[in-house]
Amino acid sequence: MNIHQNIGPNATEAAFSDAYAAVRASLPGVGDGSLAGIRDAAMARFKALGLPHRRIEAWHYTDLRRLLGEACASIRESDAADLYAADRGGVATQAAFAGLKPARLVFAAGRFQPGLSDLEGLGDGVDIGPLSAGPLPDWALAEIAARRPAGDNAVFDLATALMTDGALIRVTKGHNPARPIEIVSLSSGGGSVLRHVVVLEDDAVLRLIEHAGGEGAMSLTAMTVVLGDRARLDHVKIQDEGRATTHLAPMTGQVGAGACINAFTLTLGAALAREERDIRFAGEDTRGSISGAFLLSGRTHADTTLCIDHANTGGQSREIFKGIVDGAAKSVVQTSVVVAAGAQKTDARQGVHVLLLSEDAEHNTKPELEIYADDVQCAHGATVGELDETALFYLMSRGITRSVAQAMLIEAFVFGAMEEIADDEFRGVICVLAAARLDERKAHG
Repeated sequence: MNIHQNIGPNATEAAFSDAYAAVRASLPGVGDGSLAGIRDAAMARFKALGLPHRRIEAWHYTDLRRLLGEACASIRESDAADLYAADRGGVATQAAFAGLKPARLVFAAGRFQPGLSDLEGLGDGVDIGPLSAGPLPDWALAEIAARRPAGDNAVFDLATALMTDGALIRVTKGHNPARPIEIVSLSSGGGSVLRHVVVLEDDAVLRLIEHAGGEGAMSLTAMTVVLGDRARLDHVKIQDEGRATTHLAPMTGQVGAGACINAFTLTLGAALAREERDIRFAGEDTRGSISGAFLLSGRTHADTTLCIDHANTGGQSREIFKGIVDGAAKSVVQTSVVVAAGAQKTDARQGVHVLLLSEDAEHNTKPELEIYADDVQCAHGATVGELDETALFYLMSRGITRSVAQAMLIEAFVFGAMEEIADDEFRGVICVLAAARLDERKAHG
């Protein structure tokens, strides 16, 4: 749990507060008293907390106040079609996933783009649409109102207050959509603020793809994920935004009895990318893998912070991350597992493994175990190092050049993380995208 001490407002916080006052009357759901009240309460919490700072333990390695600078949540209008076409990473992602024929919700500059979206062919049992379409369905409103990360989370509150749109997805009991669903979020100008809600009822199944791209100053996307008993979610995310973008993605989730969540994030870009995952394994015999890979260069800063709360017996969780850090880039991975009293037979594994490819590269790891039960198996491990010179020598002794040998070892290392992706088709696509980025790195020396 974060202890959030406000150290005083700064210009960025004032800009967010002013932006809310200026746009409140035009935000989706302005005529809905319940939603307006939720927004006001969230902004009040944000004002009381202020932006996170390094005195907060969970933000010790990421100075959001400095990195965010004077970015403001106001949205400047952009031509969505041009923005979509210009998103190089998005074009590559669309091509890679094309064979899976996903349904698609596209958000550009914080607004749903029906002309670029495709919601047909999902079959019965799927409620799907943008937050901005009209009055929120009761199930979505209830989740936005009631479910927040444990402890204080000013970034999540900011997203709830300023959300201009978002994906609302519910798969009803026992259903499995005929197509995967893809959410594309492209930021531009001042940025975008989205709020996604994904609900799987008992025995439901969903394959979910996320792509975050664009060149906006700030991309803020909060997500709520709820899995009913015996539900299954396979979720992959590709984060590939501009080198001047601040990407903030807090997520809160709950997993029911016998349910399974497999989530994987491939982090490729942004000045700052911070992924937060706060997931409660509420039911018995829950299973999940919350894992990822990051390929960083230049002066990028990537922070993955997650907490898995095992609240019941028989839960299994894996948090496995691998990354390469080059140039003056910086990576942070903070993994926490809490095992509640009575949550016997829990099996939780954490692993973080990073290659530093330059003298200026930096990585910070902080694994945590908080155990209140006595019949559990929990472990964590972390390694940070350079390429193995012995392995390089072995390859070079067989006529392989040093640069090619380095590329082979890097690819083999990173692809080890992809083994955590349970969905075979998703794994294949993520490997293709990672290989393409590694090829770009090799081409640029």
